[in-house]
Parts: sequence; structure tokens; C-alpha cells
Amino acid sequence: MVQYFCKVHNGPDLGPMSTDEFQQRLEVGEIKDETIVWRSGMGDWSTYRALCAAEKGVASASPQASATPASPRQAKASPEAAAPKPKFLACGACGQEWRDTLLFAGICGSCKNRQKAEADRGKKVAGAGTSLIGWFFIALSIVSVMGMAYRIVHPLPPAPKEKVKEFTEPAKYGR
Repeated sequence: MVQYFCKVHNGPDLGPMSTDEFQQRLEVGEIKDETIVWRSGMGDWSTYRALCAAEKGVASASPQASATPASPRQAKASPEAAAPKPKFLACGACGQEWRDTLLFAGICGSCKNRQKAEADRGKKVAGAGTSLIGWFFIALSIVSVMGMAYRIVHPLPPAPKEKVKEFTEPAKYGR
């Protein structure tokens, strides 16, 4: 979904606009080659003429453009002619078109930040440390249960009567 914005001399800035609305305003004549525009995926505002040159490689694409071709000296000095033509690609996550230099592995920066925030918020995968601790407590509980079961089946022999008498008699102080 491509969005356009325009800076108008005698009124408020226009936008966001869809591609269809932008084309309608272009046909009516509201947008000229000198109009300052911004398109989703662009790094900075530029003229409509520069946007057309970047997208299509044509010096001017609107009917208001001058029909006289530039001289070879002007063409060499023009920054539009010297700069490589950027490509606009769709983001793999949100579908918005961005300049190819602004995409990281096919994903725009805002989607990349959103993915990172979601991962930080709680979608963390348990690491090796947490699983080792879990296995330790499982093993400890199994050993404890087996020990109790053994004591039930094999009780301790009764204590000798002398020892029982020692522990059960009242203590004699002052001997």
C-alpha cells in the first residue's frame, strides 16, 4: 500500500493519499513537476520530477514538463542523472513499498522493530539453563518418591529397649 503526501503553496499539506487519488490530482493539475512530494519508502521529500526520475528513469513524466531536452553538459551536471536509480520493493511483513536500501532481509525497519519488541515482551524460548533446572527437580522428586516407597516396604528394625528407655526417662539434673 503506497501512500503519498504533497506540500501545497496555498493551503494545507495533502496526504496521506492512495495511488489513485494521487493520479487524479496529477491529471487535474494540482500536482506539477515542481510540487514537493513524499512517497512511502522515500528517505526525504523531493520534487515530483525527481520522484518520476527515480521510479521510471525519465527526466519528467507529467504533461507540464518542458519539452526541450537538456544539453549534454546539463545532463552530466544533473544529480538525477549521476545518482543510481533506486528500486522500490514491498516489505515482506507489512506490504508497504520501501526503497531497496531501507529493507533489511526484505523487511522494513518498523516491522523489524515491532518483531524485536514482541520478542522482548515475552515470546522468549526457554534456554538450556531453564530446562536443566527442570530436569533436576524432576529427578529429585523421582528419587524422593522411590526412597519413601522403599521405607514403606522395608521398615527399620525396632530400636533396642535400653535406647528407648534412655530417651523416654525424665532427665536427672544435678548428679
